[in-house]
Amino acid sequence: MRWLFLLLAFAVGCSINRPAHQGGSALFFEVIPFGDVGEDALAAVQAILTARFGLPVRLRKPLPLPKDAYNASRNQFRAETILKTAYKERTQSALRTIAVCDVDIYVEGLNFVFGVASEALSCCLVSAARLRDSFYGLRNDPKTFLARMKRLTLHEVGHTFGLPHCKSRCVMVFANSLAELDATYDDYCPKCWAKIKAQLGQK
Repeated sequence: MRWLFLLLAFAVGCSINRPAHQGGSALFFEVIPFGDVGEDALAAVQAILTARFGLPVRLRKPLPLPKDAYNASRNQFRAETILKTAYKERTQSALRTIAVCDVDIYVEGLNFVFGVASEALSCCLVSAARLRDSFYGLRNDPKTFLARMKRLTLHEVGHTFGLPHCKSRCVMVFANSLAELDATYDDYCPKCWAKIKAQLGQK
């Protein structure tokens, strides 16, 4: 599917060049919930964006999950469909749009993904579903969930800035399982952070 070439999945990265921001308006992140998303997930996304980038975060009203995103045979939602909808609904002046859902998502060829991102569309999607211990029949640990959401958000936002997977002590390290995500670092390495700052016009 041609659309998949625009995606940067949590487990699969690619790069499509596009300026991070155009125009002189103030920079801000935009968060769009899709479906019924827990307040804990949204709070985590907002908190890490504010803490790491020091920019305002605008939370939009929830939008319904696209009906054509659901695949009944898999009982999962197509991540690229949700991401495409987020792009259509995004505020064009936003630096980046972060879509957040609380359903199990996938892309063709993979059993699941934690999130996907597109540098070309300035959008990413993060799912809280598989980050909750209750998904695996276990008792939820709020502290662990918070850490996972923050790492996933930074990872996918990093992909929207064109960052590939990194091999340093970095949140951009490849992670294809929950155990690998839990072992991921909490922040960008100096090299990756420098690339983001360059796009933001910061020294």
